[in-house]
Amino acid sequence: MKENLQRSQKSISKGKSVRQKVIAFFMLFILCAIWLFPFIYVFGMSFRTVNDMALYPTSVFPHSDGWTLENYAVFFKVTNGKLDVLLNAMINSIATTTVNVVINLIITVLAAYSYVFMRYKGRVLIYTLIISVMAVPSVIGFAPLFSMYVSIGKQFDILNTLSYFYVWIIFPGIAGAFNLMIMVNCFKNMPKDIVESARSDGASEFSIFRRVVLPLARSSMLVCALFAFNASWNNFMFPQLVVATQSDPQLHSTVTVSLMGWIQNTDISFRGTAMATCVVSLIPLAVMYVLTQNKMIDGLASTGIKG
Repeated sequence: MKENLQRSQKSISKGKSVRQKVIAFFMLFILCAIWLFPFIYVFGMSFRTVNDMALYPTSVFPHSDGWTLENYAVFFKVTNGKLDVLLNAMINSIATTTVNVVINLIITVLAAYSYVFMRYKGRVLIYTLIISVMAVPSVIGFAPLFSMYVSIGKQFDILNTLSYFYVWIIFPGIAGAFNLMIMVNCFKNMPKDIVESARSDGASEFSIFRRVVLPLARSSMLVCALFAFNASWNNFMFPQLVVATQSDPQLHSTVTVSLMGWIQNTDISFRGTAMATCVVSLIPLAVMYVLTQNKMIDGLASTGIKG
């Protein structure tokens, strides 16, 4: 009797487990479908002609005679010896984002190393103040930053130069408090005996940093690089203010600013180009994610941050 009762209980528990898995699968499937639909819509619309969108306004993908690559050809147009505004925006975004990520990593890693492995007065207070900045909306800093940008540019007559534009697209985001927190947690989880033994052997701080600490923090650095890349690439509000002051907005623009200009145009003839711009703007983010996904879980695990 006991054996039969145990078997029946096991079968009931297995049945419940299967039902729970099926329910969980369908719930995840529905959530994934809802999350992926905007991407599928943008991808399908980017290949549609204007006539196809006019004839079939509710369709997502083109019909048999409605396929075109003209929406993507806009990126390679050259008019009067000048690149198209979208290609210029892509180049500007790639350049500013790359420099931003590099400087962000250098500042973040050095600051985290000094806080965790070096002892000096006020380091805890400084770290606390930096982390507390995360609670302050970034919009609050736009007014003083924009005032400085305009004042310095007019003072030295460099407001409309491309290099000055690059500096102010890169400058506001070169030090991220969240990335600093990630690297601090990563360094705290490292065994201190390794660093102390290197110091006892006479190694300099820079040698310890470069040869001992950095190799152990590669995964966390990749995570910080991904977050910095995503934040810089998707930055919109402050670049929009900067672009608005330029004498040549087509030359001094970023992908997000140009994309918003296309999206705001309700004319159906611009819809395909806007969708193609969305697709192209997602490519660098997808590439960055593919390059860092293998190390992302290890990086987050080494920081002690739970997903």
